[in-house]
Amino acid sequence: MKREGIILFNTTWRVGEGNERLCYKMKEFEAKLKLPKWLPQSHAAAIRWFREHLRAFQKIDITKGLVLVEWLRVIENSPMGIHKRDIIQKLHDDAQGIDLLDRYWGSECYGYIRDSIFGVEMAAYFQWCEENRCAPSGRACAAMVTHRFRKRPDAARITALKALWAIKCNANSFQNVAFFVSKVRLAFQHLCVGDIYDEEYAYDWLWQNLKDFAGIKKFVDKIISARDDPRKAYRRTWNYLGGVTKEVLSHKKIDANDENYVKSFIADMVRVALMACPPIYRILPKTRTRGRVKVQATKVRPSRIRRVGQEKEKEMVGIHINTNPSNMSTLKLAASMWRVSQLVKPRG
Repeated sequence: MKREGIILFNTTWRVGEGNERLCYKMKEFEAKLKLPKWLPQSHAAAIRWFREHLRAFQKIDITKGLVLVEWLRVIENSPMGIHKRDIIQKLHDDAQGIDLLDRYWGSECYGYIRDSIFGVEMAAYFQWCEENRCAPSGRACAAMVTHRFRKRPDAARITALKALWAIKCNANSFQNVAFFVSKVRLAFQHLCVGDIYDEEYAYDWLWQNLKDFAGIKKFVDKIISARDDPRKAYRRTWNYLGGVTKEVLSHKKIDANDENYVKSFIADMVRVALMACPPIYRILPKTRTRGRVKVQATKVRPSRIRRVGQEKEKEMVGIHINTNPSNMSTLKLAASMWRVSQLVKPRG
């Protein structure tokens, strides 16, 4: 799913005076707000660093519209046409109504002065704040990092497209195709609507990766039979090929869930049989044999032992359960547990 374009450095909105307490619980934010103690040294690390900040602010944000998250995203992508000094000055002067949290965040940034890339710059900013009798801004400090590792919008689009076209699919199994679809979905998160100009090339790339997938063989035959028929041109599109692939994968997951349910159902029956057996007569390592029945060697002696025929085993495990060779060990264990509970009858 492609995301819409965003407005860079949008500081036109603000929280009303006195309404900061409605964005987070002031008595709890110091305990819950766990900010990263490190600074990134590369563009990829900067992305992880910013995401950790997003998760930290999400934990304390109690607003329905995630006001704190939007307040932080203002510095996510610094515009190319504004000087870095102007961005930092704007963020320092205007916290958009969230002043207390901004000052607290700024006080937590004093530990960054030892950083090899940003240490001197932040130390100079802190010194400027002390000389002007004001508190440092946390967003201003974070903007120094995001501005350093920003990318031009066109270069970011080209990089994302290169990463997308470099994805290859080994279509010999459902698992490989599902992994391929997940990687494509992740690559699309770095693109906006309209970033892919040539839809025919995009379809051809997807076709080359999925045409050998056995799970969609009947749909591949339909695409080949369509040829240049204008009435069936919809089959030669990204939406059709990608849609049928996702549908086949979802049905495969349902079948796997059914198989898992059958196995868990039989396992639950075994547990029920163990729980149905009286505690003092459950099979333990220390047992003694009396006829064909094993009972626990305890001080309580059973009043009598009844012998039960093989036909009683079916009452325990159910007549309609599949009794193929792969399930026989499980059924025998369940039947033996039932025999112990039935053959041994305590006194009273």
